[in-house]
Amino acid sequence: MRIKSSIKYLKILDFTLRTLRLCGRIISRKGAKFAKKELKRQLKFQPLIHIKIIKITNMIKLILTFALAVMLFSACESIEKTANVSPKTENIAAQNEIKQISIEQTQTAVKTENAQFIDVRTPEEYAGGHAPKTSNLPLDNLENSLSKLDKGKPVYIICQTGRRSQKGAEILQKAGFTDIYNINGGTSEWMQAGFPTEK
Repeated sequence: MRIKSSIKYLKILDFTLRTLRLCGRIISRKGAKFAKKELKRQLKFQPLIHIKIIKITNMIKLILTFALAVMLFSACESIEKTANVSPKTENIAAQNEIKQISIEQTQTAVKTENAQFIDVRTPEEYAGGHAPKTSNLPLDNLENSLSKLDKGKPVYIICQTGRRSQKGAEILQKAGFTDIYNINGGTSEWMQAGFPTEK
């Protein structure tokens, strides 16, 4: 719309200037005969101007079409790349996901030979009573104790209520552990349920 309006104004301006020149010449020298000749001559050039305007308009349309085609091609290529990468990303995310587990499920799970069962509470809390087979790796020093754990085996993490163990699970996740279980309810629920404890 802006291009058409600009072309329209250019036409009007061009026609006005030619008319003023024509009037000046009529008044100064040649009179009505010159006016007729000049008017005929100007009319001959109108189609040429119209053709030039059409060419410019078509050129602009061509440039815009080409730009749009490039944008669409880039968008399609980007979507295709995303589609190719996303399954791998989803698999990695699924492997590293921290799983939430109940105290009942934990009792069965930690009986397996390859299970690693850690308690991230303080040594004082741990000494007050803990689930059997747990190793005390306090949360404050967990990052420095990762060498004691095997990344190839599942890790079950417990604390007092389940909050600190979640933080511990996140530390393991960042360190590259892939089979991580956070025990909901923690030692508090473990004891309330009457499950065996050690001191």
